[in-house]
Amino acid sequence: MINRTYSGLLGVGLFLGVVLLYFPGIHGALYYDDFSNLKNLPDVGSLSSALEFIFGGHAGPLGRPIALLSFVPFASTWPENSEAILFFNILVHAVNFILLWVLGFKLIENVGLKASRKKVFYMSMIAALMWVVLPLLVSTSLIAIQRMTSLSSMFGLLGLLGFICSYNLKHISQYRGLTVQLFWLGMGTTLSVLTKESGAIFPVYALLIDIIVVKKIGKIRDASFIRRMVLLLPVCFILYYISPLNIDWFSQSSFRGFSPLQRLYTEAYVLWEYLCKAFIPQSPTSYGPFHDYYAVREFNLATFAAVSAWLVAMILAVLSFKRSIWIFFAVFWFLAGHLIESSTVMLEIYFEHRNYIAVYGLCLAFTVGAWTAPGKLSTILPAFQVVYIILLAAILFAMTNLWGSPNKAADIWASTHPGSARAALHAVLIETHQGQNTIASRGKTSNNDRFEFALKVLDRTKGVCPDCLDVRLQALLYSCTITNDADTKERFSEIFEMAPTGTINVSVVDQMFNISEILKTDSCAPLMYEDLIRLIDRFKPAGRMSESGYGGKLYFVRAIAAQESGLISEVYESLLKAEDVAPTALPILQYQVYYSIEQHDFELAEKAIHRRQNLLDKDEAGGIKQDDINLLREHLAASQMSSIEN
Repeated sequence: MINRTYSGLLGVGLFLGVVLLYFPGIHGALYYDDFSNLKNLPDVGSLSSALEFIFGGHAGPLGRPIALLSFVPFASTWPENSEAILFFNILVHAVNFILLWVLGFKLIENVGLKASRKKVFYMSMIAALMWVVLPLLVSTSLIAIQRMTSLSSMFGLLGLLGFICSYNLKHISQYRGLTVQLFWLGMGTTLSVLTKESGAIFPVYALLIDIIVVKKIGKIRDASFIRRMVLLLPVCFILYYISPLNIDWFSQSSFRGFSPLQRLYTEAYVLWEYLCKAFIPQSPTSYGPFHDYYAVREFNLATFAAVSAWLVAMILAVLSFKRSIWIFFAVFWFLAGHLIESSTVMLEIYFEHRNYIAVYGLCLAFTVGAWTAPGKLSTILPAFQVVYIILLAAILFAMTNLWGSPNKAADIWASTHPGSARAALHAVLIETHQGQNTIASRGKTSNNDRFEFALKVLDRTKGVCPDCLDVRLQALLYSCTITNDADTKERFSEIFEMAPTGTINVSVVDQMFNISEILKTDSCAPLMYEDLIRLIDRFKPAGRMSESGYGGKLYFVRAIAAQESGLISEVYESLLKAEDVAPTALPILQYQVYYSIEQHDFELAEKAIHRRQNLLDKDEAGGIKQDDINLLREHLAASQMSSIEN
């Protein structure tokens, strides 16, 4: 038996050890998705603004309200309080370590492994320790917004714990026990999905647990059959969701530039890369947050071998099930973890945090195998694993120190990932110590060295990234300050030529606003507003111009440029196009109304308001509310009255 006081103290000690390993990372930087997802956090100052922030998320189809709720306590001092936010992330990671420790203990105990409770206690502890120090998982805790992943996992693990603990409810009927099991799993999964949609995989994990637990029980009762059928439902839904029945696997996405089928066989290759980076010790600089340049692979011998290897692994896992459940558990737990994000769902190709829970199955399987090996191996393998965990912890500590040194990390990542536009832009942002919105004021001679460094990084990146509009636009903005007119014109011409096929993203939209700002202050002499209008017109064939977050904002910028150029009809045309793409965007309506009033076209202003009357959105942050309509009508009426009096 394990003394409860001893086990409690050991748990607290290891919890603090995990926190200490990660602690250097709290001094790290903020990253691309942090700003885009939390941009409205400083506006939270009341219950209504908090609710708008919580239910106004755009990171996933459900908005991830629970994840956003967890950031509300940090609203008053964002983004200066990034250290507190990252420290909270680390605490969540340490909590998940404890949850996996308990889950492993309950799982081993329920499958009837022939070992003492003391040995099971230490096996589950070692498996969780192996998981918690994996360097591949660092980005989950040290990128602020990836709390969505770790917090979602925490809720899902709590649901799984309730599920597996309820197998032992022998004092109540099997149907009541089943009800309790499904209640805990359902609650955990619901909270997990509302934190991040990939939490839908936890019922798949529950099914795997049920398969290996019932194998040991050896008899399927009525309640067991019902439980199995219920657990199969979400699995069937996910399989349908990613299947050709729901998704056209052969259609090329203009948004991503590849098809679901291409993504699927590319991910088969990526999964092997994940495993190598997870379990083969590597340099701390081998890991990082920037993989946006990872493109789909051709279907060649390497990808065919990757797909075939996974098929072989699954077949061997099924064939070995009677002799050892742990190979089956490791293979299918890992694949289940990637079922949504690493299949045909059209997300970016590569992110290290997608392995957060998926790699745990291999940690537990290896630990059980090492600690139950026959003969001398029962001593050698556990000792090897302990040494291996210490090595991983050392690499992890080096990594968290690197992440906690933003300038050093940014420079290394920009050098080791020369094709990453995000890495280049991040290095530039860190080096200049200024946000994207202050470019118009970047004329100080003392900053020239920094801007020259920025241009060097950006030019290096664009050489290996032929469709990176954001990198080229950022370089253009710096060239306005530190290079001659001929160089600026040449950079603009390059952007103009690649605009129809280049990648439009959030940075591109932000940079177009910045260009309009510097033109307003005459800080980029070779360029005029007419050039900005021509450039936006070149974007039209690009796939994202039909999306409200991109096309709506770009047409908005076009309206600004047209107004500054005195092109009245072009302003109206641009705003109508912006309205077509983003009909519920309040800034577009406000621009239409105020500009029409300025032109004394009150009828056009009223028509713009009337078109939105049936598009009111009570929940969407930034959407049009009835109060907005009322205020605009009041302003319009007052302007009409003033015009009559004059």
